[in-house]
Amino acid sequence: MVTLTDGVLYDDGVAFVGRGTNDSYTLAHVLYTATHGETCTPSSTGVPTVANFTVAFNPRNASEVATFGYRYGTGLIRAGHNLLRLGLHSTEGVIAMFDSYIDDPAQFDATLKAFLQGLEASGVYFVIGPLGSLYNNVYTATLVRLTSSGASGTSTTDNLVTSTSTSFDLWTTFVAHVCDICSAFDNFIAVELMNEPDQHNVKTAVWEDMGTSWGIGGDRQTAFINWVDDMVTSIRGKLQYPCRLTNGITPFDGTPFWDSSIYTINQAADYINRMSPGLDGVGFHAYEFSSNFCDNYSSSINYKCSPGPCINPEASTCHWTGLMGAIVNVAEGVGKFAINTEWGRFEDGWQAWKESQAIDMQSVGMHHACIVPRAVPTNGGETIPTGWETLGSRTTGTCDCVVDNASGRLSCDYTQAEWSVRCPSCTYTPTGSGPKTLPGNGAYIPPLLAVAGIGLATWLFTRR
Repeated sequence: MVTLTDGVLYDDGVAFVGRGTNDSYTLAHVLYTATHGETCTPSSTGVPTVANFTVAFNPRNASEVATFGYRYGTGLIRAGHNLLRLGLHSTEGVIAMFDSYIDDPAQFDATLKAFLQGLEASGVYFVIGPLGSLYNNVYTATLVRLTSSGASGTSTTDNLVTSTSTSFDLWTTFVAHVCDICSAFDNFIAVELMNEPDQHNVKTAVWEDMGTSWGIGGDRQTAFINWVDDMVTSIRGKLQYPCRLTNGITPFDGTPFWDSSIYTINQAADYINRMSPGLDGVGFHAYEFSSNFCDNYSSSINYKCSPGPCINPEASTCHWTGLMGAIVNVAEGVGKFAINTEWGRFEDGWQAWKESQAIDMQSVGMHHACIVPRAVPTNGGETIPTGWETLGSRTTGTCDCVVDNASGRLSCDYTQAEWSVRCPSCTYTPTGSGPKTLPGNGAYIPPLLAVAGIGLATWLFTRR
């Protein structure tokens, strides 16, 4: 089970680094077809990641959905990934996801859980972005309006930026609901709040109204930080269970908040952390060709970048590796993990996976997900292992856990971080470093003591 300690993610006590890719629409497509009585054909999403998963299936059948998720996950592992970012990068995805939740909430929950059960069975970690964009159109930056009947047009006052609005309240309620489903899974990393809310095309319509200064600590930054803080506070207040949260800011895309050309690497890392108040993960997007701290400058391509403010650069302190390392150091210093959920190198074409760049990030502990996969995952037609139906389930009630006589350990023997997820209705009372004591009649009695107790009772009885 994934846990976070001192800014490091662990799986059953072993530190790991996510090495992932993006899928911007498949989950929304599966959920929309499930809640609107359609057959799901994954290739119809047009997402390169799953272009060869062309077999249609019934998205209202949990077994078929879980099998699809399992085959997708095993395909990703064969392609060299252990992480999938399920995000929504478009307004269409926002509308499809939210409308699915509004139109048939029970089916939404069942299909989402089955899809994640399949991914979990494959061993893939996942980050999920339930609502991608705060704007209806990336170029005009008109703001999405949500209603209790679904997404409905745009509004200058009732939108996801205005924290006192109906749209904002509906959105944070929806995010908290998705959190409560996702956080029951062992391989869950985090829910990502938003896809590029600081994108440069929205700065005029949204953030420039918040102030004029984009220097360090400028008023636009303050407005953005307050907005993120409002989101986090609202979501956490609606959660039933603990849930890790991150965001998907794009700090090197234009200058709505700051001028990256005048900042050092350490200042950039500090800025990214400050824009992530109250979050468990410092999540951001950094394409090498858009960052001033890159190392692939070329005058022959349109998307080029300067080598950055480094003199006689060393890989460990300058350019890409230095920037990633600085962000990890700042994040871990405040107990957060760092994750670059969109990256891709420009190599005589559009974004591309670059193995050396991935290794650079892994070397400094940066979790990452390239905008395109290392290789297109193949559908191997695998059969999902038995027992998948129990994945993502929570222990409820009195938590009368069963003692395994062979090992002398409880079936609910979790760390304190795991306990709040697995046995939310129970009190965590550790006894030593081993098994846990449960409340009421679920109290654990070590096998040897139990045997001794029976022997003593027998001896006392025979003495009478």
